[in-house]
Amino acid sequence: MLGNHYFLSRKYDLAIEAFNSAFGNDFPDYIIKKLIICYVAEGDLETAKNFFIKLIKKDPFIIINTDVVEEDCPCPELIKLMEAKYGVISSTDDLTALAILWLYCDLDNSINLFETALAEKPNDEFLKEVLSILKTQIKIKGGAI
Repeated sequence: MLGNHYFLSRKYDLAIEAFNSAFGNDFPDYIIKKLIICYVAEGDLETAKNFFIKLIKKDPFIIINTDVVEEDCPCPELIKLMEAKYGVISSTDDLTALAILWLYCDLDNSINLFETALAEKPNDEFLKEVLSILKTQIKIKGGAI
């Protein structure tokens, strides 16, 4: 599929277009998982958040269980780029974008970043809901937080 080709080529804007053309608004979970990354990479955090919350409400392990090597996940590269670009991450949006990407790589780092973002913006419903889902689902599945 063309969308996957663009995604693997790190051409996120073209991947978004191709996925939209192929699926309209009826995206399977594995495409939503990629779209979240695409929208974060393209700087459209609101759209990324909408897809992200939809997917983790369904099953956060779709993202948590990502095999970064097998799936050629770009998150480690994107995280390094974002951290280098921003230096000290301080805005809630930057923390949220990084926390989303970290969920593909490391649950603990992701949760820590979501908690840091929530400490900066304690009334943020998105952050509250994400942390609640992650902590609840991990406990249910037998993990430790």
